[in-house]
Amino acid sequence: YQRRVHGRKPLPGYDISFLLTNDQTESMLTHKLVDWIIDFIQEIGKDIKEMKLMINARGRTVGREFLSSWS
Repeated sequence: YQRRVHGRKPLPGYDISFLLTNDQTESMLTHKLVDWIIDFIQEIGKDIKEMKLMINARGRTVGREFLSSWS
């Protein structure tokens, strides 16, 4: 289920904002819209977790290389 949702500059106090037009909300089934938002948030969470793991792995590699140059 794919709909066009416009991104917006986040409102103060928020990291992500969406712009849904009146036409979009009237044409979408409410439960489908809620499902889409939940799926989006879960995917963002997975992506952030994956990025953190990659950064930690990269940091360990850099640290090992840095320390190995002293031994």
